[in-house]
Amino acid sequence: MKHKAVCRFGSVGVANAKGDSDEEMGQPEMDGEYFINYKGLMPFPQ
Repeated sequence: MKHKAVCRFGSVGVANAKGDSDEEMGQPEMDGEYFINYKGLMPFPQ
């Protein structure tokens, strides 16, 4: 590696907190409440 760079990625999942089904959780709402799933930066590829 010429520059000794390390590639990383951060996967972020967002779900509508007021949804009861997968379809409802996938629909964004203005000023809505959301669940966020973020596990930090991960090495790429894993």
